[in-house]
Amino acid sequence: ALGARYDADPRIGFIQVGLLGFWGEWHTYPHDSWVPASAKDRVVAAFDSAFSTTQLNLRVPWPSAIGRPGFGLHDDSFAY
Repeated sequence: ALGARYDADPRIGFIQVGLLGFWGEWHTYPHDSWVPASAKDRVVAAFDSAFSTTQLNLRVPWPSAIGRPGFGLHDDSFAY
C-alpha cells in the first residue's frame, strides 16, 4: 500500500527504510538477536518490490540490499 501510493510521487525524494531496531537504525545493541537477519531480508525484499522508482535508503549496508538498483545509504551523523 505504501509503494502503491507513494512510488514515483514527485514530492518524495527518497524513502528511508527504518522500521527495525532502536530508532529505526537496524540495531538492537546489546540484544542482537531481537531482530533476526531473516526479518531484515524480508523488509528489504518488501520495499524493493513496492518501490520501483523512488530511491530507498538504509541505515547500514545490508547484504541483501547491496547491488539492488534503487537502494542507497543514509547517514545522519556525517559530520559527527
